[in-house]
This record gives sequence, structure tokens and C-alpha cells, in this order.
Amino acid sequence: MLIAAAALTIPGPPAATAADLKKVYGAALGGDMARALAILDSIDVSQLSPKDSTARECLKRTFGNPPVHEDLPPKSGQILDAYRTYWQTAMLRRAPQADAERTLLGTLRSILAIAPTDTARLDDVSERARLAIAGERLFALTGVTLPYYELMIWRTQEPTTYHVKLPERTIEVHVVFLDDFVSLGWAGYATCGRAHSGGWATQDSLFALKSAY
Repeated sequence: MLIAAAALTIPGPPAATAADLKKVYGAALGGDMARALAILDSIDVSQLSPKDSTARECLKRTFGNPPVHEDLPPKSGQILDAYRTYWQTAMLRRAPQADAERTLLGTLRSILAIAPTDTARLDDVSERARLAIAGERLFALTGVTLPYYELMIWRTQEPTTYHVKLPERTIEVHVVFLDDFVSLGWAGYATCGRAHSGGWATQDSLFALKSAY
């Protein structure tokens, strides 16, 4: 499933720093954190606003340390750890992407106790991971947001129905508002929440992040 990232807003002055920050987030959203961090290191820290200084520290902390373990039910926490380790490995170019995906697959198989005789591939196993998270009373989205395998996790959601008047008739639009996110996917992880999906659609409903609505 391809998910469009939300629009990115960068403060204006000073112009040179703003341009550099756009390059940082551009590289991050391209999935290349090695390049993003190299650009970040070249920026004059004294020219950053307090907000951008905080963002810089978050990026350095996120990709300079092992993934932070979240306070989640057992399998959900392990699954999120596995994805964040995969994202770090792939985005920091510590291993080829195919190798990082094989490692993710092996880790998920172990967490989910998948039998060695079960030859399920990562697409299927990631769906099983989603179901395991749902079994622990959380909500999740898996799949692929190019170029990486995706994982979004949230705690609450609220369905709402709107009646929309069209020239010919009135239709019902079902919207599910999602809130209390633990993981905003790989784009959110790569930008410390600066840019991420604002929602997606299925045949039956629209799913929207409440904070981005």
C-alpha cells in the first residue's frame, strides 16, 4: 500500500539554513538517512531556531542509538522494535535493503512463532504481524510505502459518518479518525514526526489521522 507523506513545512529565515533543512528532510523522505545526517552535520547549529535545534537533536538521537522500546503489549512491542531496527539498518545503509528485509522477516517469524515448514514471505508475515497487534487491542497498518515495509500503530479510533450533498443525491461518507499514535510509519520515524501519512482510503471508508485532519 502506497501512502502519501504529509506536506512538509520548514521555517523561513535564514534562507541558507532553510534550504539545508529541506535537503535533510528530502533525503530522509527518500529513505536515505545516511545522506540526511551528513547534510545535518554540515549545518551551522548556531543558525537554527529552537524548534529546528530540537528537531536536529531528535534526528541525531533516533539514528545514533538503538531503537527505543515502547511501553506496549509484548508482541506489539517486539514487532515495533523489529521494524525500527529494519528501518535504521536500511536507511543508514548498514546493509543492502534486501538483507535488511530478510532480517526483518526472520525476526518477525521468531516473534510470531511461525513454523520452519511455513514458507510465508514478508508480505504475508507482515499481515500476520498486524493481526497479532490487533490481538493485543491496538490498531495497525502494514504493507509497503515505497521504498520500505511500513508499520503504523495507534491506540484509538473513532468512526464517523458524514452526509455529503452532491448535485444528484446525498451520499454517506464513512470516516475513521485515528489517534494516539505509537508509530507514524517509517517516514514519521525518519523525520521525528515532521512528515508522515495524513490518511488513506479503502473501498468502504476514509481513514484520517485526527491530528492532521
